[in-house]
Amino acid sequence: MPKITALEKQKNNDRRISVFVDGEYAFSVFDELAIVYHLELDKDINTVDLKPLIEEDEYKRALDRAVKNLSRSEKSRRQIRELLNKNGFSQDAILRAINHLASLGYLDDWRLAEDFVRRSN
Repeated sequence: MPKITALEKQKNNDRRISVFVDGEYAFSVFDELAIVYHLELDKDINTVDLKPLIEEDEYKRALDRAVKNLSRSEKSRRQIRELLNKNGFSQDAILRAINHLASLGYLDDWRLAEDFVRRSN
């Protein structure tokens, strides 16, 4: 049975963990997901339900990409959707990221339109 043989922080992003199975790189996830999904050395990989782990990691990567983009300038929902689509994220991950950012007030098309009109006058 395949086993997790190493968990290593990535060099370029210390928030991500590379998971090695039977001595070879298998996938990477955010460090918090490695904890939540109990990824441990010598754990049988078949005992880890990978589908929800990978879906959650994709959502968090989409959210991270959107936040980085929004930190440069305010964007509309459509602009963020196009950015995430272009980067190959699933529609589910995109929708979750957009809804989360909107619920926090970081994506507000109405406010963006009002600001545009105000600056145009």
